[in-house]
Amino acid sequence: MCGRINYRIDRWTRLKLAELGLDPDSIPDPPLPATVNIAPTEPVPVVHRWDERIAFNYMRWWLHPQWSREEPNQKYAMFNARIETIASSRAYKGPFRRRRCVLPVSAFIEWQRQDDGGKQPYLLEAEDDLLLLAGVWDLWQEQLLSCAVVTEPADSAFEHIHQRMPLTLSTGQAQRWLNHEENPEALLKALIGSRVPLTATPVSPAINNAKHKVEAKPVGDPRRIG
Repeated sequence: MCGRINYRIDRWTRLKLAELGLDPDSIPDPPLPATVNIAPTEPVPVVHRWDERIAFNYMRWWLHPQWSREEPNQKYAMFNARIETIASSRAYKGPFRRRRCVLPVSAFIEWQRQDDGGKQPYLLEAEDDLLLLAGVWDLWQEQLLSCAVVTEPADSAFEHIHQRMPLTLSTGQAQRWLNHEENPEALLKALIGSRVPLTATPVSPAINNAKHKVEAKPVGDPRRIG
């Protein structure tokens, strides 16, 4: 799964996002005073297609389907979309076919279960690059933009941390994910199992509290995954 996100919208990030077709100067600053330890339901940066152009928006990280008659809520866990069922799920199949997106982040946080029942958080970062997480988005009643991160079963290098991991994309793969002309089923088959090389660093459990909007303090050495 993917439970917390860090991101930054600096000049370097803007230039990297230009590779996806965005005007660097069109990307707005974050709506939050903090951009670390961002939890589900909070705004996250999203690159997506809008009227056949590449656009950038901050969206609620907890997808609320456009067909829902209910107000946005947390009744069901909708911040992660499983890749195994994304093409058939009532909530995700429409967004998967027509509203795929990419979340540009600097890191995500995952928790490793400990023998004593506790959980050790790990900060996962790309090696000297921006992380591009595959996602899907939707628009509810012309009012709320929301999204979910696509997750897949962990590979052998990642599974010691958690049994699931986000689908991370290279720039070329992200361009394909955003391309509505791609056949969705063929695209899914081509990308499942994809993961960019990551660095995992054990960090202080203080960030387990989503109210702590501070940089995670390392409590061990970083380790390359993949």
